[in-house]
Amino acid sequence: MKRVYPSMMLLLLSILYCDGTARIQFREVSHDFGVLPQMTYAKHVFEFSNSGSGTLHIGDIKAG
Repeated sequence: MKRVYPSMMLLLLSILYCDGTARIQFREVSHDFGVLPQMTYAKHVFEFSNSGSGTLHIGDIKAG
């Protein structure tokens, strides 16, 4: 039992330490392409980061 107690305490502390909240933060939330001719290829990358302390899981992405 003496060996189990420190292991259980370490496990509990690691769970409490890792239990955080994810927070997504975008550099910009919209982009205006302006007027483009038809059949023109346009591309833009939205950069984001996780400013929270938890793991950020992205499950679905849709164009607005």
